[in-house]
Amino acid sequence: MGPACLSVINERLQSTSAVDLFSDESVRVKALLENPHLADLVRHLDVTTHPERDMEAAMQEPIFQEFVDACLRVVQPEKYSTLNET
Repeated sequence: MGPACLSVINERLQSTSAVDLFSDESVRVKALLENPHLADLVRHLDVTTHPERDMEAAMQEPIFQEFVDACLRVVQPEKYSTLNET
């Protein structure tokens, strides 16, 4: 997840209409980001010089997988609304 992806997520979360439309999931994303370990992971992924390696490692973390699922539900709810909650 690079800067472009994080920008899309941030834009959707900042948008009033998106927050209204996806409020449950956007609240979930914000709540997950209150976890210091997850916040550190996301910050690291945003600046890493080894994105593939570091993303693969991050995907081994259950909290990061949960975050990714929640983000996908925000940015593409029609496609990812059926993801299982973890």
